[in-house]
Amino acid sequence: MGQHGKVGVRGPGAGQKAYVAVGRVMCVMVRERWQVGGPKGAVIPVKKPWGWVVVGQWVLVPQRWGLGQYVAKDEIESVVGLGGATTSAAGGRGGGVVEDEGLWWGREDVIKYYGGKVNIMGRNRGYRTRCKGISRFLTTKLRAGCDHTLSEPLVAHENTNQLEEPSFFSKLMFFWVNPLLAKGYKKTLVLEDIPSLETIDQSAVAHEKFTKAWDSLHTEQPLKNGNMVIKTLAKVYFQEMVLSGVYVFLRTVAVLASPLLLYAFVNYTSRENKDLYEGLLLVGCLIVVKVIESLSQRHFFFMARRTGMRMRSALMVKVYEKQLKLSNVGKKRHSAGEIVNYIAVDAYRMAEFPMWFHSGWSCFIQLFLAIGVLYSIVGIGVFPGLIPLIICGLLNVPYTKGIKKCQLELMVAQDKRLKSTSEILNNIKVIKLQSWEEKFKGIIESCRELEFSWLSKVQFKKVYGTILYWMSPTLVSSVILIGSCALDKDIEAFDHGDLTEIGQRGINMSGGQKQRIQLARAVYNDADIYLLDDPFSAVDAHTASSLFNDCVMTCLQGKTVILVTHQVEFLSFVDNVMVMQDGELIQSGNYEDLLMAGTTFEQLINAHKDAITSLDTSLSK
Repeated sequence: MGQHGKVGVRGPGAGQKAYVAVGRVMCVMVRERWQVGGPKGAVIPVKKPWGWVVVGQWVLVPQRWGLGQYVAKDEIESVVGLGGATTSAAGGRGGGVVEDEGLWWGREDVIKYYGGKVNIMGRNRGYRTRCKGISRFLTTKLRAGCDHTLSEPLVAHENTNQLEEPSFFSKLMFFWVNPLLAKGYKKTLVLEDIPSLETIDQSAVAHEKFTKAWDSLHTEQPLKNGNMVIKTLAKVYFQEMVLSGVYVFLRTVAVLASPLLLYAFVNYTSRENKDLYEGLLLVGCLIVVKVIESLSQRHFFFMARRTGMRMRSALMVKVYEKQLKLSNVGKKRHSAGEIVNYIAVDAYRMAEFPMWFHSGWSCFIQLFLAIGVLYSIVGIGVFPGLIPLIICGLLNVPYTKGIKKCQLELMVAQDKRLKSTSEILNNIKVIKLQSWEEKFKGIIESCRELEFSWLSKVQFKKVYGTILYWMSPTLVSSVILIGSCALDKDIEAFDHGDLTEIGQRGINMSGGQKQRIQLARAVYNDADIYLLDDPFSAVDAHTASSLFNDCVMTCLQGKTVILVTHQVEFLSFVDNVMVMQDGELIQSGNYEDLLMAGTTFEQLINAHKDAITSLDTSLSK
């Protein structure tokens, strides 16, 4: 008898090795669900190979003894449990259930498994045991031969690109991510280049922690009401939240210390007698404070996002697990749309909680500390500025209640839309068969309109202009306002008149014709604001004058028109002129004031007049 209740035999002999070989063959037969038999070793499928499962497990435990390995008592006892569960399943009194930490799948009569911890239960007997002995063999021997699985790995081979354990300085300065950034700089990253996720960040680990905390709270507080989800998350991620709060506090102090150090430095420079060491100390403190501010902020963002990701993973897995166990009454109470909304929307918002929670309380600390700093510098002059601040804060209370109401209504509308979408997709064959596509499309659109109405109660004006009005294949007859946009002569010149088809991107139109058609489309929509980016650049002077007088000054009278142009002869008719040079606004005012100012605008107008005069002189000769 070995230590800790384990049995061990050393030195395998020839008979033991043969026993091992037989056990391996039987286990492979269990895995493949085949029985060797028939003429010339033909392979015959077996529907219910429970006998092979029992024999394979009974052979496997003595096999480990034969190899000189230690075998625990519970592994020997598991053989009995396996036989009981298998007998129950094969005898028609219920099926065995396999729970595998690795990959598993099963039918009522067949179980295929490998790796991890295998739990086999007889449903009618209520016997439960852990078969640990089969784990190592199945992991090493059966994994390679398993060709048909329900899921495929993300990469073809096991990703060995693991991040090394970073040092303290590397964690502090985020140097551990530099190798990945360098690799991404040299080439496009693929999935094999991304390091594997750390164990602590995996969804299985997050779900396990959440489940343990959930069960613990239900055991400690079985009759107490309250939001158990929030309590569970707080219990699991309390340390991470506290650490994030420390980072936020350091950042807040550093942000407020910077202006104080600058104020002290300004006072230092204004003094006649300056101590060099004092100045160096102030500069050094300022540098240290800015470094602390930057590092604390980055670590806070990293910690908050990481904690939120773990929360989201745990909640998504828990909701999915709960959905699989819902009874018929529970399914009526929680629709498919609500469940999808829990996973897609609510879990994401809970992931944002660490970030916004700390940002909320830190704002109040910054506010009070800033008021204290201002009072120490300005004195009682800080109080008049507090009055509008307090008023704005009080006004936010009713607005917040209104936003909360709209948010609740928005969630109801989202649930309705997701429920309708899910039901339509689940019954898409019937809808297609009955040609009900348009009817159900209208239902989805009405749900979407209801959701959008809660997103925004204000209908913003649509922007009409050169961004929207490109050339698309259509008929010229669909373009109205022909006279105002000087298209009369062009219509007469077309082979088919106003029935002429406009080609793709206006390929059969000249530049001036395309500009005027785009302008006509914009004017027809009767918008309040028009942005015209040099609409006369592709037409001659006579046509440009006609467009400006008939279209801009007449059809767009009473509208707000922002006209960008190089043709200065029209500037005397506008209300306000803004002169730009090298991408900057250098002058602004009405036409007469800018001329009297004697600046760049006057030079531009004089240059234009000189050009017109020289052109007339050359034409007269």
